[in-house]
Amino acid sequence: MHDRQEDELLGDLPTRESVTAVFSSVARRGEWLPPEELRVVAGFGSAKLDFTQALLAPGVTEVRAFAVFGAVELLVPADLDVELDASALFGSVQRIDSRGTVTGFLRQQLRRVTHGEPEERPVEDDPPLLRIGGHAVFGSIIVRVR
Repeated sequence: MHDRQEDELLGDLPTRESVTAVFSSVARRGEWLPPEELRVVAGFGSAKLDFTQALLAPGVTEVRAFAVFGAVELLVPADLDVELDASALFGSVQRIDSRGTVTGFLRQQLRRVTHGEPEERPVEDDPPLLRIGGHAVFGSIIVRVR
């Protein structure tokens, strides 16, 4: 249960933020609170955003990544829903899943078939979703699932 002071504090948080690296590097890691809309620009530099301990709000968190002769790398936990819709021109856009993701999925499906449906976990009303879009021009946008 939130008290009035917490609600007032949360109401003052920015809904948009920009992270820019030009001929440099920037990073966000550990416990941090991403805004609803995050714009990331890496021009001749790199930006690394680690969402594995980020405190994501329910619903959609949108990341717009732009890599021009640079790199944007996003680390996400395996249990976070991620949508990746980015384009590349003389660059690359990649989603790299952690080792064993396909094997683990197949193992889970085989277990269902042989042992029946597992107990259902409670479903959140509005689970977090990370929606990543953007463009890589002579650069890269990489999403690493951990």
